[in-house]
Amino acid sequence: MAGDRERCLNLGMDDYVSKPYNLDDLAICLAKWLVGAKAHFERQPEGLSQDSEYDDALCILSKLSERFTAPQVRELVTAFLLDTSERIKLMRSRLLSGDLVTAGGNAHAMRGATSILAMPSLAEHCREIEIACLALDQECANVNFLRFVAQFESLRAELQKIQF
Repeated sequence: MAGDRERCLNLGMDDYVSKPYNLDDLAICLAKWLVGAKAHFERQPEGLSQDSEYDDALCILSKLSERFTAPQVRELVTAFLLDTSERIKLMRSRLLSGDLVTAGGNAHAMRGATSILAMPSLAEHCREIEIACLALDQECANVNFLRFVAQFESLRAELQKIQF
């Protein structure tokens, strides 16, 4: 449809393949982005400087320790990591099956958890997934889901290195 490419690119997509597409066009597009996907998701999100509220483990633990005791922080973070890992599996399954209603519900639940635990950029990714699901925009939901997972995995690795 007219304007779809621009709308998708303006919403943050990296590329666009219009329907009807042929397999050669799709393969070329995927190959272009799969080669650079790892580097794309490892870089810091746009608009965030080193001094911003980017979710880093020490910042999160510091904020949580202002409100909770050390054992409570350990329990909260451990529960969050386990719950989010399970929700990621469920959301991946729902997105693959095209069930955007359930995927959006999971994004909403994860947004609440990440907000409570002082993880603003993860919460923002969840908000973007939720909005895409409500708009029935499968491609946008998938892109934002991949961004969320990449950042979550990075944060999990960072938290697991810290003795807290």
